[in-house]
Amino acid sequence: MQWAVSQIFLDKLFIPLFFIEEVFVASKKTDTLRMKRYGNRSMSGRFYKTRFFIVAEGSQTERDYLTILRCLFNIVITMPPADTHSAPNHLLKKAKDLYKYNEIGRSDEFWIILDKDDWEVSKINELQHWISSIGMMGRSGVVLSNPKFEYWLLLHFEEGYGVVTAKECDNRLKRWLKDYYKNLRQKDFTEDLIIAAIERSKNRAKHIKDLSSDDACTNMHELVEHIIAVSKTAPKKS
Repeated sequence: MQWAVSQIFLDKLFIPLFFIEEVFVASKKTDTLRMKRYGNRSMSGRFYKTRFFIVAEGSQTERDYLTILRCLFNIVITMPPADTHSAPNHLLKKAKDLYKYNEIGRSDEFWIILDKDDWEVSKINELQHWISSIGMMGRSGVVLSNPKFEYWLLLHFEEGYGVVTAKECDNRLKRWLKDYYKNLRQKDFTEDLIIAAIERSKNRAKHIKDLSSDDACTNMHELVEHIIAVSKTAPKKS
């Protein structure tokens, strides 16, 4: 098995992320080895641990934040290697490959994360239609943020009213994270702040259904709530 190893600055420590990025190879042997590594009772005598398969638009910020969640809630996240392509059709191809070349367990989840930007509504709808077609209802979804993913980060610290553009979002976030330059630190995102962000996001989530709206919003809370729920129900090894 090949691994793409990245690093993140977490509270002054560089931590290798062996579980967050993989190079996916179209090989039955590779798929079997991957399942054995994560384990389930029928194959290795270990409890099966739910995996979150995630395709994200960004090459840095989203991955930094997901790594923080992985550390806080002790979950398994599997992502394809980062690149700079953010168009919905590119994300859809990556999602299809991720789904095709991995055995998805019956408790695993599959999510796509992207910014609204100026993408055509029809392209975003294609992502949502594909997610609906893979038969993982209740364990999958498309996370859409307007104007960008950083709006979700902002909701950890304030209500986020009055944000319209991506630049405004960045400027507001820098009020709270003075060292924010596309690098996130674990100490800046506590579990209490994450819970606060979930509640603020829910209050504005109605806007996410209207893709023509310019109102700032995100439904990232849906994915985070699933992550927290899985962390609380994960079986303990005897």
